[in-house]
Amino acid sequence: MSSNALESSFKELIAEFNTIPYTQRGKVATYMLSLFQYTFDKDGKQSMSKDEIHKWLNKAIKHSKAE
Repeated sequence: MSSNALESSFKELIAEFNTIPYTQRGKVATYMLSLFQYTFDKDGKQSMSKDEIHKWLNKAIKHSKAE
């Protein structure tokens, strides 16, 4: 995904995130924070791409809406 398309898609995901109930937002945020611990390796180098972060944020939001 191009950088502009990815940025636009992240904005859409954040807008969608803001539509889910507050308690569900907490679950998504907690999940994403736990995922972010794997974003960088022990040397501080990024080990997870923006595309992967986008994929997991999207999955977390979709899952929270299904609950």
